[in-house]
Amino acid sequence: MGNSDHPNHTVLARRLHAYLRWRNTNARHPDILAAQRRERARIRSERGQRWGRPPPQSRMITPGEVCGHPTRDSPGRDTYPP
Repeated sequence: MGNSDHPNHTVLARRLHAYLRWRNTNARHPDILAAQRRERARIRSERGQRWGRPPPQSRMITPGEVCGHPTRDSPGRDTYPP
């Protein structure tokens, strides 16, 4: 009951039972649910996604970023003498 706006357990229980009756009345067929899951899994595998997150964006790392030393290619840093 924490963080809910129900005045007591009786009201909460009645609301839960009403929801369960509605949910059971409007339930989808298990075959339809399985087909939807398979379709979502197929789309995720085509995209290379796992668990609904987009794949991380990869970017090239310059040698200066790896070792912390300035290079000729790293803008804004001191460069080695020619």
